[in-house]
Amino acid sequence: MISLGVFITIFAISLFSTAWALSLSARAVGSPRGRFRVALIVAALLIVLGIVFAVMEAAMTPTVPPQVPVTGLVLLIVQVIAIFFILRSTFDLTVKRTFAPFGTYVALILVQLVLTVFVIKPFIVEAFVMPTKSMSPTIEPGDRFVVNKLIRPRRLDLVAYWNDDAEPAIYCKRLIGLPGERLRFEQGGLYVNDQPIALPPVLAGRCSASVSTLPFNRSRYRDGESIRLGEDEYFFIGDNVEASADSRLAGPSRASSVVGVVDFLYWPLSKARLVR
Repeated sequence: MISLGVFITIFAISLFSTAWALSLSARAVGSPRGRFRVALIVAALLIVLGIVFAVMEAAMTPTVPPQVPVTGLVLLIVQVIAIFFILRSTFDLTVKRTFAPFGTYVALILVQLVLTVFVIKPFIVEAFVMPTKSMSPTIEPGDRFVVNKLIRPRRLDLVAYWNDDAEPAIYCKRLIGLPGERLRFEQGGLYVNDQPIALPPVLAGRCSASVSTLPFNRSRYRDGESIRLGEDEYFFIGDNVEASADSRLAGPSRASSVVGVVDFLYWPLSKARLVR
């Protein structure tokens, strides 16, 4: 929910700042339509256009690397041409004078890009693509979601975290064990400090420490065994219990490995929803 609020705030700031800058630049080159109200409509149209092209790219490009850059490049060129045409026709400018609002818009995009790279992604929210079936059917390969870095993980949250393997990668699993707790898998259920935990339907009756279909056919633990977590450790499991490389194989993960909590699934659009 917080991620959605962040996006709405970013959208509003981007909309009004873009409209203000376009209005100033259009009037500076003598546009008869450089009023703020007109610029606001143009700014909204350009943002919607960007979203449409982003959706098109998401639908057309592969979901896992290596991605083919040609599709993205073609869409970018088409988008640039469309933006230039919209600015020229809306502000009633010559081709030469259109470069003033166009350059202003490009400069704003670059500023937003810098803020995204150095502020938003590292500290607030970040988007990811699910690469495997380990969270199926909750999140399928190719599904895209937003991770919130401002909120503290709670039990049963979907969490993105760094693994501890020789080749670091970001995993997305369900959090079932919190620091300092004692876990036990028994008869398809989960017990924390000897108390049964109500699990979501996708996990109910399926929680097991050792499943013959686990990757590499191995697990660190057995059903009925008590698993003690350290004061800075989390325990994760995939919703696709029988085929998920998670804490049952690698052991608990340090709190410092947590990237954030999944709170918004946005692609495919048919599955878009708030997760937390």
